[in-house]
Parts: sequence; C-alpha cells; structure tokens
Amino acid sequence: HVAAEYFLGKTHRWAARDGRGYKLIRTDKKNTPRKEELFHLDSDPWEQNDLLRAPLDKGSAESYAYLARVLDGL
Repeated sequence: HVAAEYFLGKTHRWAARDGRGYKLIRTDKKNTPRKEELFHLDSDPWEQNDLLRAPLDKGSAESYAYLARVLDGL
C-alpha cells in the first residue's frame, strides 16, 4: 500500500492506495464530521465516482476495510 498525509490549516487529509487499484481518502476538518471517499482508479482515474455513495460489492468492501485499517494505523 501507499499512504500520504496532507495538512492545511484546520484540515487533515490522508489517502491510501492498495494493489487492486482502490484509493481511500479520509478528511478531518475541525468542527465537521469525518469524510471518506473511495475510488477505483483503474476505472475512474479522475476520481469522479465515490464508491461509498452506494452499497459496495464484495471486492470494494474488502479493499475499503483494508485501506481503513491502514489509515487508522497512521
């Protein structure tokens, strides 16, 4: 996996990618709920279709769970 952190003022953003083409972005902004977005970069390289807006299929759910654990460990 690959992970990155971005900080700007009151916003923290982390991202992690797995070997199956999925990318999870987690954003924490002061005084707002945490936001997560999941993309499959092979089919959506411009990150336009957030997979978390609909029920995940088994493969997407497995990648989401794995990437969430990666980000929890940062």
